[in-house]
Amino acid sequence: IKYNNTINYVIKPDQSVTNCCVFSDYSSDECLILDIEGDLLHIYCSFDYSNYYIIPKSDLYDGNIKYLTVVYGENAKEHQLYINGKPVEKTEDTQYWVINSTEYTNIGYRNKSGLMLYYKGEIYEITIYNHSLNQEEVETLYNEKIN
Repeated sequence: IKYNNTINYVIKPDQSVTNCCVFSDYSSDECLILDIEGDLLHIYCSFDYSNYYIIPKSDLYDGNIKYLTVVYGENAKEHQLYINGKPVEKTEDTQYWVINSTEYTNIGYRNKSGLMLYYKGEIYEITIYNHSLNQEEVETLYNEKIN
């Protein structure tokens, strides 16, 4: 997976899980990991846990299906996370990340140096686009999915 792309996830994570992997690249450190710390949810996109968004846990773990979209730009500093078609505001803690690999990917688990992280919940769909969607396209995609 290279720059200038979009990955759309339709998931419903199990509310009892505090750390799980939705998507990972086979040979590098890029992935999508959900990690609960108290009332906050860290959404990591690097297996070394240095790159993440921080949102309230209730934004994702409320028992409903969620639509996560990650839009990547020209380089690792150009990205945007959307939940249910709405952009997630970047905070001072937001780091930069990108999925950038030509290897195959894993859906629902991560195996890095023998450490296994499994996803527990439902994965309805993962779609990878070969271009970056703009905010209007992300909102349209979300609206089409819920209707």
